[in-house]
Amino acid sequence: GILPDKWENALSAYSIGAQNITEVSDWNKVLRFYFINVIIFSVIILTIILFSTQFLSPLFSGSRWGQLITAFVTLAILSPFLWALAFRRTQRQAYANVWVKPSLRGPLIALLLSRLLLAFFFIGFLFDRMFSPGIAFLGVFGASVILAIFSKRIKLFYGKIEMQFLTNFNERDLQAQKLSPILTPWDTHIATFELKAQSPLIGKTLFESQIREEFGVNIAVIERGDYVINVPNRHEILYPFDTLSVIGTDEQLKKFEEYLESKSTETKLLDKARKVSLHHFTISKNSPLVTKNIRESRIRERSKGLVVGIERGGERIINPESDLIFQENDKVWIVGNEMRILVLIKELAV
Repeated sequence: GILPDKWENALSAYSIGAQNITEVSDWNKVLRFYFINVIIFSVIILTIILFSTQFLSPLFSGSRWGQLITAFVTLAILSPFLWALAFRRTQRQAYANVWVKPSLRGPLIALLLSRLLLAFFFIGFLFDRMFSPGIAFLGVFGASVILAIFSKRIKLFYGKIEMQFLTNFNERDLQAQKLSPILTPWDTHIATFELKAQSPLIGKTLFESQIREEFGVNIAVIERGDYVINVPNRHEILYPFDTLSVIGTDEQLKKFEEYLESKSTETKLLDKARKVSLHHFTISKNSPLVTKNIRESRIRERSKGLVVGIERGGERIINPESDLIFQENDKVWIVGNEMRILVLIKELAV
């Protein structure tokens, strides 16, 4: 090659070393999640089983089928936590990176199987305490079939539990944000516009209207009587007397107002759309967003929200295009469904 052999060998060694560091980092993420997940849900499951056998079982002691009723009620309560113990997964990118390495695929499969076996063990433990070791074996088989049949519903139910927990966990932050008079970043505002019957936008979808492309603004909410559409998609059709809550700078909003020939009223809060709020987070070097563009990140679909601003190296990018690529240390502003955004930020920011 052009470079001396000594230099080429050094560069090759550095490249291999950097790759090994990435593999170790991904494997550490997987292991950390594995142990945290197993410990948390094992404690929850054991607590429910012990509580059930100590306090719930006596309530049905007078019934012929008391033990069986207790077992099924307990199993129903346990089902979302058993699912989370066996199948819940975050750090998906780390899992994918580990999976493509043949040397790590075997240990990864072993971790996944151990979680499933642990879930089976807890089912057996429940039936053993309620009945006998022989019944426990049959109980594991029967319960596994029942849980497999209802797996989709159990997964959705667990998702609601986790979402509610995260919402309650972030309640203090939410209250602080609601007290803040600042709803949008920098010099942007939210203004409302009512579409008159003769408006040139009537009957067009947001994509056809080219509002964002023409004026640089984003539609955050469409209010149609008592019907509120938070963060409408590009296929949403505009109707007469729709009230649009629009995000943009003073100049952008003025141009849009002149185009509509409609009176606008700036608002600091969205009274009828309280579920819509603005949040921001900073992208770390380990975030899965790094090197992805806005479209590839699927932030809109996952958070029911819009990226309305990015701060990068002192520069402010308002209403960025969907092909803009995220970089480390970007400060990202999102407006949309409050609960979904909070959950998404926890996953994407670190």
